[in-house]
Amino acid sequence: MSIRWQTLTPDKFKFTAKLPRVITHEKLLEDVSGELEEFFEIMTALKGKLLALLIQLPPSIHAKEGIPKLEQVIPQLSADYRYALEVRHKSWFNPDVYKFLSKNNICLTWSQLDTLRTPPELTSDFIYLRFIGDRGSEESDLAKTQKEREREMKMWVDSVINVADSVSFGFVAANNHYTGFAPDTVNLFRKQMDLPKLSWREKKTGK
Repeated sequence: MSIRWQTLTPDKFKFTAKLPRVITHEKLLEDVSGELEEFFEIMTALKGKLLALLIQLPPSIHAKEGIPKLEQVIPQLSADYRYALEVRHKSWFNPDVYKFLSKNNICLTWSQLDTLRTPPELTSDFIYLRFIGDRGSEESDLAKTQKEREREMKMWVDSVINVADSVSFGFVAANNHYTGFAPDTVNLFRKQMDLPKLSWREKKTGK
């Protein structure tokens, strides 16, 4: 699959990818050398187009438990990629964690969930920002903007602007749950960043 993605996308097209769920959620970063080796082998075809790999941890992993596990995993990570850490528990939001991530050049992912907002701390040479929202929304409702997020978006835009001169690039992702419709979320962010609006169209398939 990764070879196909490499072939079908333009030269300037860039990807990010998550470490497999079996590593982060099922085995909770323990005894994962085999799974990591297999994952990096699969990613080899996309190496030139991968901006970063995301280590997404479940809410059940607190910093006190997670940092020692990361210390064991980091030496096993391929040096060919940059890494971002996404956490879902407030215990991670403290200066000791930021220092640990900075020491290892791992980006603290800035994520906006419905009830949790990551502090916009810069811990690496890039930004990874995710607009997630309430994952409990019904999928059938996710076809138009339903939630007003302009004020909240402005806080994130200001955070991005504040560190723009200190990073080499930024990656911003949005799902439908954030406002109800991801393409509108993208254009809201672009509007507040004084970037031109992007157009999109639904691809209709015939029988």
